[in-house]
Amino acid sequence: MRLIVILFLISGFLQAKSTRAFVEDFKAGNYAEVCRNGLKHYYGGRKDEIFVTMVGTSCAYVDNINPLGMLQKNLIGSAGARETASYFSALVLQKRLLYQFMLDDTKLDYLTLPYSSHILSLIMSHVSSGNYKTLSTSPKMIKIIDGEKTILLSVSDDEKHKILVDVYEKATLVKRHWFQ
Repeated sequence: MRLIVILFLISGFLQAKSTRAFVEDFKAGNYAEVCRNGLKHYYGGRKDEIFVTMVGTSCAYVDNINPLGMLQKNLIGSAGARETASYFSALVLQKRLLYQFMLDDTKLDYLTLPYSSHILSLIMSHVSSGNYKTLSTSPKMIKIIDGEKTILLSVSDDEKHKILVDVYEKATLVKRHWFQ
C-alpha cells in the first residue's frame, strides 16, 4: 500500500512538472513541440481539458489539423471547452471541404461556416462566397485577394494530393501551408 501511495505521488509530481513544461512551451510559441509531445501524452492517456485545449490549439497553429477531430471529443465539461471543440471541428470540416473543392470540384458556394482567424477559415469564407479567381483547372489553382494579401491555392502532384496554400504580401511569400 505504501508503495502505491509513493508511486501515485511521484506520478502526480511528474505530471505537474510536465504540465508546467507544456505551458512554458505554449507561451513561448513552441507550438510544433507542444503539438508533437502533447499528442504522445494524449495517446498515453492524458485527456484533461486544459491540456487537450493547449495541445489542439498548438496543432492548429502548425496546421496539423487531422488530430483535432479526435481531440475535440474530450472537450465537453465547460462552455469554453465546448466552444474550443466547435473550433476544432470547424477546422477539420473546412479542411475536408476545401480538399473536395480543389480535387473534386465540389461546389461550396451554399455553405456558411463559423469564422475564425485560421487560414482555413479565411479561405473557406472567400470560396463559399465566390470571392476568388480560377487561374487553372488542371491542376486546379485559385487566387484569393484579401486586403494586402494574395493567397494562391493549388494541388500538389504527390500520390496523396496536398492542398498547398501560399500567402503573399505584395510579391513576397510570407507563409506556406499544406493540408492533406
